[in-house]
Amino acid sequence: MVALLGAAGTALGTEQDRSLFLAALMTRLYSEEQLRTLRKADLDVLTTQHLRSAVAALPAEQNPELRKIFGIGGDTLTTGGRLDTGDRLTSPNGRYTLQMQTDGNLVGYEGTRPFWATGTWDQPGNHLVADPYGRFNLLTVRGTVAWTRSSESAGGLLRLQDDRNLVLYHSGTHPAAAWASHTNV
Repeated sequence: MVALLGAAGTALGTEQDRSLFLAALMTRLYSEEQLRTLRKADLDVLTTQHLRSAVAALPAEQNPELRKIFGIGGDTLTTGGRLDTGDRLTSPNGRYTLQMQTDGNLVGYEGTRPFWATGTWDQPGNHLVADPYGRFNLLTVRGTVAWTRSSESAGGLLRLQDDRNLVLYHSGTHPAAAWASHTNV
């Protein structure tokens, strides 16, 4: 945790960036009522999840290094990575995003228009996890699998491409596709 905070401090170059980060972090740690009464921050409740969530709320184009430190964004989700509510992948050309929504649905967007979804809405708290065995599981808050795809090999990766296709590859060293959304244009 301390190493992550140190790296975050280095990546946040300007006072404005630091202020935006702290504001995003505080809204994830405390309720509106707690913020209104200006209670003193209790850093014991600060978790990596709080930090990731705060970083994900920052504008991606202003903080690419910070997002990289926390494994957020980019066009690829790899082993050990996860997408939590509000997290997204963005195609290299910036035209398409894959977003983990607050309703629990993982949705691909072209601008504001959806082009693909897992169909897991009405399940708030879902998150996508890339496990070491090449499975990409959308888990509910109870830990059950709501949606899954497998690369069928360790080291699989999920990539949102410039052609709007969401592709699950066997691994980075053997880039054969194991699954695709077939939404390419």
